[in-house]
Amino acid sequence: MNPEDRDTPTPNGAGIDPREWEAQERALRAERLKLDAGHGDARTAQYRMIARALRQPPVSPMPADFAAQVAARVAGAPRVDERVEAWLQRLLSGLLAVVAAGALAMYGPQWIPAFTGLLPDGAGAATGWAGAVALCAAMTWGLQHLRRDDAGGVPG
Repeated sequence: MNPEDRDTPTPNGAGIDPREWEAQERALRAERLKLDAGHGDARTAQYRMIARALRQPPVSPMPADFAAQVAARVAGAPRVDERVEAWLQRLLSGLLAVVAAGALAMYGPQWIPAFTGLLPDGAGAATGWAGAVALCAAMTWGLQHLRRDDAGGVPG
């Protein structure tokens, strides 16, 4: 093949094998010009099959409005899974609270002396502030939960 017949020059460097490049270019040219496949090496024949496969359209093309169909299907999908998940989350949270309250009732008298020993001398003031912060956080989360229920959203 003459160097002038090439569509693209052989690249230099970058880890590209010039023989592979030439085989690919020969296969592309032979496929484009519909030359006889009987002559040529096996490597060129393989690249020619790849070039032919890439030039043919897919067996079944996607419809023109494929994205719109998928979006409509997703938008119309029932949200039952989310509701079930929300109820299961409520159930498990309640169960966790009951178990925690039971553990506190059973083992609390043994834990309280251990924790009061860790607190500094001004423990009464620190405990009061910690309780106030905990109460504010609980009220905030509770009000958010009520607001979501009133708005018809799925609580999270």
